[in-house]
Parts: sequence; C-alpha cells; structure tokens
Amino acid sequence: MEKKTSFNGLQKLDFVIKQLSWLTTASLLAAVIARKGFGASLWPPWFDAWVLPVLVAAAVGYLTNYIAIWLLFKPYGKHFGFVQGVIPREKAKLAVKLGEVISESLLPPPELANQLGAVVKDYLQNPSLLEDIRQKVNLYLKKHQSAIAAFLFPYLEQAIRAAVQRNFTSENLYALFDNVVIKWLDVEKNRQMAATVIIREIKLKAPQLTAVIKRQFRDAAETYIKEEFPHLCSWLPVDDFVAKLIDHLNWEQIQRQLEDRLSDDETQEAICEQLVELALKIRDYLQSQAASGKLQELLAKHQDKAEKLLRSAIEENLPALVDQWLRRDQVWEVIINHLMPLAQAFILERLQNDKNAIIRQLDLPGKIEKSVMAMDMHQVHSTINSVSGRHLVAIQLLGYLLGAVAGFLMIFAN
Repeated sequence: MEKKTSFNGLQKLDFVIKQLSWLTTASLLAAVIARKGFGASLWPPWFDAWVLPVLVAAAVGYLTNYIAIWLLFKPYGKHFGFVQGVIPREKAKLAVKLGEVISESLLPPPELANQLGAVVKDYLQNPSLLEDIRQKVNLYLKKHQSAIAAFLFPYLEQAIRAAVQRNFTSENLYALFDNVVIKWLDVEKNRQMAATVIIREIKLKAPQLTAVIKRQFRDAAETYIKEEFPHLCSWLPVDDFVAKLIDHLNWEQIQRQLEDRLSDDETQEAICEQLVELALKIRDYLQSQAASGKLQELLAKHQDKAEKLLRSAIEENLPALVDQWLRRDQVWEVIINHLMPLAQAFILERLQNDKNAIIRQLDLPGKIEKSVMAMDMHQVHSTINSVSGRHLVAIQLLGYLLGAVAGFLMIFAN
C-alpha cells in the first residue's frame, strides 16, 4: 500500500514537471521569436540571466529522458516504413534472447529437473491423491461394470474350469474328507454335537416319521396275512381289517415313546458310532478305483451344466464382487503401504534418469519465444509499466533535477 501511494505521488509530480517542461520549452521558443523578430524581451534581464537557464536545462534533462523512454516502446507499429519503437522493432530478437537467458540463467535445466522431481515426490506423497484415485476408480467401476465383467469373464471362466478339472479328483476329495471330516469326527465333542443336531431334526420330523411307520406297518401286516393265510382273503376283507386294527393303536403314545427313545444317551451314542462308521466307509470308498471312475464320469456328464452355472454366476455377481472388493479399506491399505511406495520410487527413478530429456521436450526457450511473440506490444508496455513504472518516472524526474543542477553550474561558470 505504501509503495502504491508513493508511486501515485511520483506520477502526480511527474505530470506537473512534464507540463512545466513543455511550458518552459514553449516559453523559450516565444522568447527567441520575440527577440530575433521584434527586438524585444519578454522578461526582465535578471530572469533571462538567472532563472530561464536553470528552467531550460531542467526541461531539456526531463524531456530527453521522457522522449528516450517513450521511443523504447512507441510507436508500436511501423510509421513511414521505418519509424518504430526500439522494443517493438527488435521484438523477435528480444524473444529469442529472453528464451535463452531465462532457460539458461533463471531456470537452468538441472535445477528445474530437480524441482520437478521434488514437486512430483510431494504430489505422490499427498494423502488426498490416493483418496482422489479411490473415488475416481469407484466411479469408473460403477459406470463400466458390464464392460469390466465382459473383459474379465473369459479369463476367470478358463481359470476356474481348469482348477475344477485339476482338483476335482477322488484323491483330492479323499484327502479333503480325511483332513476335515474324519479329523472333526475324531473329537468326541464334535460327534455329540452332530448327534444332537440329528436327533433334534428327527424330533421335529416325529409326526411325519410316525405316519411313515404307521403306513409301512399296515402294508407289512397286509402282506404278511396275504402270504401266510391266503384262505382268509376269500371271506375276510384283509385291507379294511388291517387298517382298522392299525388305527386302534395309540399312535400319539408311540410318537411320544419315539421322541423319548431319541433322547436316551444310548441312542445318541449309537448315532455317534454310526456317524464314525459311515465316515470311514465314505473315506474308503473315495480311495477306491470305483470312486475315481464314478467321479470322472460325473464330472464329464455334468461339466457343461457346471460351466453354464458358473458362467451365469460370474456374469451376475462379478461386477458387484469387484466393486465390493475395491471398496474395502484393507485393499486400499495394501495400496498405500506397498504399491504406492513402489510406484513413487519407480517414477522418481525414471525422472532422475530422464530429467534432461524431459527438460528438452519441454522446450522452454521455444515456449518463451512464442509467448513473447504472441504478446501485444501494448500489453508488453503495460506489463513493464506495472513492474518498473515508478523507476521510469524516477528516471524522468532525475533528468529534470540533473538538468536544473547543470543550469546552476553553467550560470556560475559564466
């Protein structure tokens, strides 16, 4: 604010001095015309001897500097084919020289390359960069889910098909069954838990189970009577007789007895033993040659169906799975802690190795030259005035002051 105020004061003083200098020049011209043309003097002798020389010398000093500075910039264009300001006339040479000086002295390539590396390093270490990448990736995935799925699907389908064919064998199933099921059943607590679950499910199905027992008991009784006593069938309606006989039994009590029997420790122990025995039989079967053949036959028979099911599942769920996976914080923590440092080191190494080539590709001298050539001279003049205007005004005022001092010295010398 102080600089702006002082510059405004210099401008006002410069305006006054400029008018005074032109007025002094005009007065000198009028005095010459009056004396040479009419033999008269416009001022008293003391003014001509002491004041006018000082004013004239000061005006000459001011106007000389003023015109010299003015001729640096104006006229902007050519007049009469050759009249033009110094800077506009030498604009092309000035542009080339500025490009060379700025690129060699003000912005030397090694220093610029180091600054570029430092800026890139700080930028890559900025936490907001990763968050911005994360948001952009999520938006991209949301917009192009179908395209991403179509791109990934053939590779996933081929990989999963090969994995199924390679691993879905009787040997692998045997190893899996032995390592998981058999070891799990070796623990008594696990066997009891499995037996408890089985008993609970059977109890829930007790009404249906009682109905099945009732039906099978009736069918067995009818078959027994028909086979052992065929002569009764000729005069006794066996079906109706057996049905009524079975219906007279207290099946509600039978159901309660069945449920009570299932709750016995003996029943639970028997189920545990059967589970172990069944698991061992399945393990032995999986190890047999017959299981291997059956498994390969089943795989070949249902391979097309499995592939279609797999393809449908992937097409339906792949975009959402990819989106959910990339939205997980753990994934981005891995990127921050492992991938980003590698990327930063790689980029900085390439910048260090190729910094001279990068600077050459930037072509700073050429860009500065083009920028200067593209500038309007009025804009150039305004830019210089905005930076050095008060210094130019000070030069003009200094010329007035030095001219006045020279005028005093000439008076005393004479």
